[in-house]
Amino acid sequence: MEIQCSNCNKRFKIPDEKVPNVSKFIVKCPACGYKIRVERNLPTESKESSIDQALNLPSVEPEMHPPGSKVAFVFLKEKELFDKLEKILKELGYIISTASNTQEAVAKINLNRYNMIIISDSPDTKMIFKEIELWPGNLRRYINVIALGNLAKTFDPNREFILGVNSYISTDDFENIDTLIKNAIKRHEDFLIPWKFAQKDE
Repeated sequence: MEIQCSNCNKRFKIPDEKVPNVSKFIVKCPACGYKIRVERNLPTESKESSIDQALNLPSVEPEMHPPGSKVAFVFLKEKELFDKLEKILKELGYIISTASNTQEAVAKINLNRYNMIIISDSPDTKMIFKEIELWPGNLRRYINVIALGNLAKTFDPNREFILGVNSYISTDDFENIDTLIKNAIKRHEDFLIPWKFAQKDE
């Protein structure tokens, strides 16, 4: 059964064998902790299930991490680049999550709320960028999405706009990836400053 949180809009799945045999029940959102009232056999549920079937998305379990953890989802085809990024991010205090294929990547980013998502800019990952593009602004702005590829220069504003990412890093700058990742994190932190002020005023 697929459920969408009415607070943060995150979608997640509950295995059929774990769904209570009642018409209504409460479930806690694994992303934001909000208690969601679920009614079985809603029209929106069957619609979302058919979308998942059309995309051939696998069923994935929610990831459980200690409260306050920083988690980065990294989906890169290049093993050398992945290994280097994994080392850098772990040094920065991030827990790393990944996927074995594009469909699993889409399912995971839909189910789990990550602090950072790093994706290859390639034809194989278009589905992932399209999925992120559909996220509502109140969810999307707090996730630092970074693309890595060779189709533009590092921090190229046009490529960032086209992909809908916070930062674009060229793989040609691989030798400086440590500094560039830190700069990309700082760019996102600076971007969030006015939103954090707005939250304090509410």
